[in-house]
Amino acid sequence: LRANRMTWSTRLEDFHGLAEHSLDGSLSSIPDEFPSQDATGVLAAIHKTLQTREPCRLEYRLPGQSEHEERWFEALVTLIVQDGTAVQLLGMCRDVTERLRVNREVRVRARQQETLARLGERALTESDLQKLFNEVVTTVGEILDVELAKILELLPGDAELLLRAGTGWRAGLVGTANVSTGRETQAGYTLASGRPVIVEDLASETRFSGAPLLHDHGVVSGLTTPIAGRDGRA
Repeated sequence: LRANRMTWSTRLEDFHGLAEHSLDGSLSSIPDEFPSQDATGVLAAIHKTLQTREPCRLEYRLPGQSEHEERWFEALVTLIVQDGTAVQLLGMCRDVTERLRVNREVRVRARQQETLARLGERALTESDLQKLFNEVVTTVGEILDVELAKILELLPGDAELLLRAGTGWRAGLVGTANVSTGRETQAGYTLASGRPVIVEDLASETRFSGAPLLHDHGVVSGLTTPIAGRDGRA
């Protein structure tokens, strides 16, 4: 600390995606190497350790190889004191991206299961079917973090489906908009197949072209699944 000299493991530069010898061996090199929103947190944690002389643990993120990717690291810092004077900081850094991803996924799954159980209870007690449908589409949209969610109801004659409930759709469409049950629509194709259908990219989809309702709202991808009625009909 007195010499402001920092010794880095040779693996740290590669670890953080830095060029070889880009760390100049001083504490002042840190701010330029970390994203601005994280540099303050890293440095603040180090200075707090110097002040309190207590070990610290912090997590920080760095950009990944693509704009949609990020990596998370955990740093552990301990202060070495000799004759009452702080002389050295020892730190360990490790990539915790996968651990955080798994933990986040577990939390999401647990929330989804809890929500599913709650909706099941509501379905058994709610006498107002429209109210239940509205709650279902809102909840599904939230837990899956999607912009659009809907329930389509098969109309008498089986030629069309009514947009019975939904979130994210333009005003006035819920309760009035119809979708064809023809196999050229995703809903019609799902109805005919009797199983869930996943679309990664509607523009390049070859099984069906998609209903105007989807194209009008700029839908790119989605999932549809039949809902069985009491008589077994979707």
